[in-house]
Amino acid sequence: MELERLAKRVRFSKPVASAIAALFVAGCYGGGESPAVSSVAAEGLTSSTTILAAAFNGTRWASIGGLQPDIVNLPGGEYQVDPVNDDGDFKAFLDPTVGNPAPSLHIYGEGASSGSVAISLASHGSYTKPQEFTVQVQLTGSAVMLVGFYSTPPAAGEDTLTGFTGLAFDTKGGSLTLVESGVNKTTLAFKGTYAFHAFNTLAYTVDTLTGSISDVTLTGSTSNYDFDSTAFTDVATEYLGLGMESGAPADACSYFDNLLVES
Repeated sequence: MELERLAKRVRFSKPVASAIAALFVAGCYGGGESPAVSSVAAEGLTSSTTILAAAFNGTRWASIGGLQPDIVNLPGGEYQVDPVNDDGDFKAFLDPTVGNPAPSLHIYGEGASSGSVAISLASHGSYTKPQEFTVQVQLTGSAVMLVGFYSTPPAAGEDTLTGFTGLAFDTKGGSLTLVESGVNKTTLAFKGTYAFHAFNTLAYTVDTLTGSISDVTLTGSTSNYDFDSTAFTDVATEYLGLGMESGAPADACSYFDNLLVES
């Protein structure tokens, strides 16, 4: 029953907030509007093997560095944090007040800071990293948010795009940019009704043999995300990476929830 409860927690949504959270989030967004819970629950992946799954449960307000995914973690790694403290102190922690439902991973760019969180997807023990797999996460915020991979996590203080291959999600308008080894390649606009400040589900599949990215979906978007790439190789995808680009508004807050990596 406990596993069933956790699984349901990942798949379904119910807004949870407190007066303290409302005040804090108001500061993050600058206008007092907190993230809405998407009317679309995390689109369930029907694949055979869950590699990573996280609802970001744990000690309230705890820094995520050194923790492990709370539901499934076949690679057995721990979260690593890259703080880029440019005129501020970047924080990445378990936020018990915001999520889809709460808690969530909160990355907070205090001042002009930015940063990222990475965790290994490499083979470990009886687990062998598959050639093809899908990453899915729900996210919202006030920065350009990164969902992708690193060959090696950036050293503390290095720009979050260093070695990053994946998608950059612009929370202002919903566009997605293909990033290859830290270089922006192709940007595709959001078509449809974009729910700013809502938790939107982003998912895509990579094939590490061909290096391709496919089946890109984003809640509410009717865009054809036909990104052409050979950059998603086995080496380039050794670590999953979640983060925010530099240049975000001061004190930008961004949230990730209901993380799934499946083959």
